[in-house]
Amino acid sequence: MFNQNNDFEELRFVLNSKIRSRLIISLFDGAKTLGDLKLIFNKPSSTILHTLHELTLLNLINKKGKSFHLSSRGYIFALVMYKFMGNMYVINKNYEFLDNHSLNSIPKSYLTDLYLLISGYFVVSEDIDLAKPLNEYLGLIKKVNELNIILPIFSQIHLDAILKNIKQENNAKLTLITTSDILKSLKKSGYMRKLSKLSQSHDISIFKYDGDLDVFLSFGKNFSTLSLFFKDGQFDDSTLFIDKTTNGVKWSKNLFNYYVSKSLKVL
Repeated sequence: MFNQNNDFEELRFVLNSKIRSRLIISLFDGAKTLGDLKLIFNKPSSTILHTLHELTLLNLINKKGKSFHLSSRGYIFALVMYKFMGNMYVINKNYEFLDNHSLNSIPKSYLTDLYLLISGYFVVSEDIDLAKPLNEYLGLIKKVNELNIILPIFSQIHLDAILKNIKQENNAKLTLITTSDILKSLKKSGYMRKLSKLSQSHDISIFKYDGDLDVFLSFGKNFSTLSLFFKDGQFDDSTLFIDKTTNGVKWSKNLFNYYVSKSLKVL
């Protein structure tokens, strides 16, 4: 195990100073001269040179000619710092949502990548529009050629919309992960038969996960959505988290692939 006191000493040292942390991030974007840094920070040369000297002693930056740049060690340090600061921003921004919902179905390694969701936003039910999150979701999955879903609930509205989209789109692809209980409901209700029939003309895969799923995740090429359960086990259909960035889709895809690797293909 790492020594927390020693291993975090440098990180604390850098983060305790606004100019030290900003300078690391600035050099993360590329090499800078002293003149460049003076314009960025609007600080005297002596202040910037003192900070550069401190970071040089930590082997985080080097100087080549007139330019300062991150060392290989500094570049990795900057990546860690960027990830840490991004995670803290996402956590603080979404504290109430994260605190009120179960995160049991999201492994720790994916929670430490929450910075990828920095551009995400919420759609929340309103008194005059209780179905706002649902309608937003249904709008997103329309005319999507490839759809990937972790489905922890049995919902005819969602299933009908998914089936409709598959029928309307040529070469549509659906990959679905769900639980044993939901599979039983799909078979009993006839949805499994419909999906099986559609699989003859479309690329449809269904996986069974043997365990609890407390996350409703969907993503396509240009969007990802996330809904969670309250800590009492009740599904929260009043709040939908949406991210339309490449990083948001990346986070969802990584979590989805994790569950695929833990699941058994049944169709």
